[in-house]
Amino acid sequence: MTLRVSPFRLISLVAALSLAGAGCTAVPAKAPATALESARLDYEAAVKLLDDKGFLEAGVALKSVQKKHAFTKYGRLAQLRLADLDYAQDKIAEALKGYRAFVKDHPADKDEVAYARGRIAESEFTQIASSFILAATEERDQTPILEAYREIRGFLRDFSDSPRAAKFRDMLDEVVDRLVGHELSVAAFYINRGNYEAADARVDYALNTYLPPRYWDAEEPMPSIEPVLSDTRNYATDSLLMRAEIARKRHAWDRAKVTYELIVARYGEHPAVATARAELASLPAALAHVTTVAPAAP
Repeated sequence: MTLRVSPFRLISLVAALSLAGAGCTAVPAKAPATALESARLDYEAAVKLLDDKGFLEAGVALKSVQKKHAFTKYGRLAQLRLADLDYAQDKIAEALKGYRAFVKDHPADKDEVAYARGRIAESEFTQIASSFILAATEERDQTPILEAYREIRGFLRDFSDSPRAAKFRDMLDEVVDRLVGHELSVAAFYINRGNYEAADARVDYALNTYLPPRYWDAEEPMPSIEPVLSDTRNYATDSLLMRAEIARKRHAWDRAKVTYELIVARYGEHPAVATARAELASLPAALAHVTTVAPAAP
């Protein structure tokens, strides 16, 4: 007997067999269109691990990206993120090494170099505290502070239009405060021992090295007081008051008077002005012949 199959059932059977075959074969995932796209995906996956604080896995992934995609921008970025990985784990010495290597290796990557330079300055700044434990002010190692000073000033010089410039100016303000404070502490040490010449030299060094001339030079115009001269940032006026004090101890009355009058002429309502006025009133009357400092233009 001949088995007859209707056309409709034949079509259904073929369709069923096709679906069964499809169920046994996995649909391949869509591959990245280009090698650069593959590098980007690998890099972003590694950065996500870093952002999620999976530091061990992030380190492995970033090193893989750096090696596998060495000739792409993502390989270069992986190098920078490896420095970030050290920074995030407070491995400051390692982070500094990584950031400096990136700046040296990829000077043409301007945005990334600016980022790395900023991180270098921040890293140097974070190392300051370790030099301020236990030692007296005049004995403290100034190397970390000087490194921070150089890096922060360099960043502000080269990237003055950076959105982070205000932050770095605040950092520089604190660093200069500490550097000048150190010089004045050493000057006070010499004053207490009657070595006024050495004390005067340290004050002059602080003024000439760390402070713009408009803060202390009678020949330079200073139309206004900048925020750096707030009540908590008195290093310019402190330096000038100490200079005048040393001049008095050396009986250099003319130098003392000119310095006090410079403070009065330039610093408006700053608390140092009242001190300078009182000291001026106590100077010998014989100083009437000394030329005074003309007030700065408003």
